[in-house]
Amino acid sequence: MHCLMGRLGLICSGSSTDALGRVTTLEVDTLGRTTSRLDEHGDARAVVGDALTPHHMPQAALGFTSRAEGGALVMTNAEHTLTRTYFAKGVATARAEAGLSFRRVLARDVRDVRQIAGPKYDQGLRDLLQYYRTNFPELMAK
Repeated sequence: MHCLMGRLGLICSGSSTDALGRVTTLEVDTLGRTTSRLDEHGDARAVVGDALTPHHMPQAALGFTSRAEGGALVMTNAEHTLTRTYFAKGVATARAEAGLSFRRVLARDVRDVRQIAGPKYDQGLRDLLQYYRTNFPELMAK
């Protein structure tokens, strides 16, 4: 299990196996709200009505980490739709950034969030960077 402190609260992520052997990964905030669910294939399952979503940085499609291990910033759905990697924009961005370093892609994602939301998510971004420095130092190396 790993946890990230974001502007909207602490988000913890972990996996569990149900009685049928299906693995589910949950992300839960400090208020006990499930912010997303990932099934055994790593596909996100949104929680209806909370208006929050994890923004994976960098996007999982680039393959720097597994979907389960990749860091995410929890942000509002409305802001998430404005990101450079949302939905179809993500496909084009992944193609354009194939071969770029993890640090370069992550820096672009951080700039993108700051252009959309200003300093609103600065603490969450700092925590995300620390998560990667701690858990993936080889990706953060210059």
